[in-house]
Amino acid sequence: MKERFPHYGWTETRGKVTVARKDYDDRRRRQSEGTEKAKDKGAYRGRPVNEALHQRIRELREKGFSIRKTAELAGCGVSTVQRALMNATEHKSLQ
Repeated sequence: MKERFPHYGWTETRGKVTVARKDYDDRRRRQSEGTEKAKDKGAYRGRPVNEALHQRIRELREKGFSIRKTAELAGCGVSTVQRALMNATEHKSLQ
């Protein structure tokens, strides 16, 4: 039977896969370390909230639209609608 990849042996391929995985893990670890350092300095705030979209979502929900219909009309996902409503509730309780 003819080998499909005669120029690569199993040992060589396994070694390359192992090195690639280690590189991937190292990149992830370094990125996490950098994010933690930035958070400690107060430089990392995450993605800002789209206040205009959240306002639109609240208006649609006050008109009686369902969460799915609100997401469709606002052009966003259901999770975004739920997050906007949760944030609105948190802001009201803080005031």
